[in-house]
Amino acid sequence: MIIDTDAAGYEDGYDIVLTLDLSNFDYATKQGAKGKVDIVTGAEPTTVAEPTTVAEPTTVAEPTTVAEPTTAAPAKKGLTVTATSNLFSEKQVTLSADQKTVRVTYMFQTKDRDGMLNFQYKMNYDPSVLKVSANTRKSTSFEYPNFEFNKNVAPGLLMGIGSDTSLYFSSEKEIVFSSVEFDVINPEAVATTVDLDVEYLTISNQDPVSELEIPSDEVVLLDKSVLDQDAVDKYVAVAKTVTVPDGSEEPTTVEPTTVEQPTTEEPTTAPAADTTYVVAGTTNLTGYEWVGTPAAAPENVMTADGSVFTKTFSAVPAGKNYQLKVVANTGDEQKWIGLDGTDNNVTFDVETACDVTVTFDPATNKITVTGDGVKMVTDLEINSITVVGNGENSWLNGVAWGVDAEVNHMTQVSDKVYQIKYENIESADDAYQFKFAANDDWAANWGLPEQSAATICKDFDLTFNGENMLLNTVSAGYPEDSLVDVTITLDLTKFDYPSRSGAKATVKVEPSTEEPTTTEPTTEEPTTTPAADTTYVVAGTENLTGYEWVGTPDAAPENVMTADGSVFTKDILCCSCR
Repeated sequence: MIIDTDAAGYEDGYDIVLTLDLSNFDYATKQGAKGKVDIVTGAEPTTVAEPTTVAEPTTVAEPTTVAEPTTAAPAKKGLTVTATSNLFSEKQVTLSADQKTVRVTYMFQTKDRDGMLNFQYKMNYDPSVLKVSANTRKSTSFEYPNFEFNKNVAPGLLMGIGSDTSLYFSSEKEIVFSSVEFDVINPEAVATTVDLDVEYLTISNQDPVSELEIPSDEVVLLDKSVLDQDAVDKYVAVAKTVTVPDGSEEPTTVEPTTVEQPTTEEPTTAPAADTTYVVAGTTNLTGYEWVGTPAAAPENVMTADGSVFTKTFSAVPAGKNYQLKVVANTGDEQKWIGLDGTDNNVTFDVETACDVTVTFDPATNKITVTGDGVKMVTDLEINSITVVGNGENSWLNGVAWGVDAEVNHMTQVSDKVYQIKYENIESADDAYQFKFAANDDWAANWGLPEQSAATICKDFDLTFNGENMLLNTVSAGYPEDSLVDVTITLDLTKFDYPSRSGAKATVKVEPSTEEPTTTEPTTEEPTTTPAADTTYVVAGTENLTGYEWVGTPDAAPENVMTADGSVFTKDILCCSCR
């Protein structure tokens, strides 16, 4: 179990009280135990109460003291973050002392090759200094075909994997290869490093007729983290690193008199001048996949028009499920704003090609999309539901992240209720990931608020455009590698599209029911003795068996059981005789 006091909103200086309640624990079922975590804050705010530095008005009146930044600069310096990589350029940024987040983005562009065919990378960071923020999810990188982004591989490690039979185009403009935002969780830390290790990266060209990649044009840039420098020099146009903030924070030298000057202008709801708004969304609209940083997507910066901001996209082709949000960039902070100020994407169709104008009102957080062919999506019409995840072997019929895989289409068993069953799945601990996607597209999908294990044998609420769900069959009592059948049900009977809420799911796990063998009949008498190749071993605690839960005959030969008719026995000498 992990206690996340930062997420709970506590500052340093508290007591943690742990309570274990076994009053209702039933040993027979191993259930009923409860735990409780209390955070007790009792520190006296003595440091806050010191008013002496505020009480001196003379320093404020003297503009010369404000103009001298050298004495105050050391106190304003915060964490220095160095972003490194075996492919991308190194970038270093020093945060201000009060800055709580930093985003590291790796930009990529090819030359003489149309785009990327496949890739795999690991990103390493210090989990005692940085924490992956809630703003980092799959969509903040890009919607690469068959792309899996896992930010919970291990403490201090996340991973991205992508592959496809076509290409992800990267020759016409710079694309976001990977982008991760971190929260600074250790205010005492002075410096830290974020390292992107690109393990595999292959680029190629695409056949304009078949839209498949051309195998003879494949170029391997990295293999097992080893970079082919000659190939990189020839085929890579851009491999740079961008950070938000972009550079080190310097102390300001603004004269205090400018703040005190009165103004005759009417008050306005327009944001401060240092706020820049960017339209972020799907590639078919913005040219980038969910990039909201002005430096990374300068074409999508919105223009002030009175008290609102606008951005017009020219000649947007007819299509469905265009999606966007508005991203407010204020200094070193970034805020993603969705439909009616929520976290939901603004979704619309373009029925006939037209110019599309996005208008944002900061006073109300209202986003409006207009155009001759624009039709806002106000309800969800479902043609199919796909279970999408890291398929392998029998899990998801071996299809990995195939949002349009017909083999994983769920069957409608009643009105707005869908179901699918996967048989002979090897039981595992959090190895399987999955989500639900509507209409062979990511525009409408369901998961959990955070990537975590799905509840088994009991319905649970889903989050629209949520994170991946994990299937843990071991915790449900099925030994690892034993075969199980998994039945997944999606219930949309109470789903409300305007609020994006009401969807539920159920996961049922049961032992696999394999077909009986067709062994030829035998004239021998039936026997309960197992096959000759079965060896039974007594495994247990070290004080009994001499080993700590070792059940392999080769590793614990002394504990192999001996056949005695139809049963097996093992005599274990008492401790004093061993």
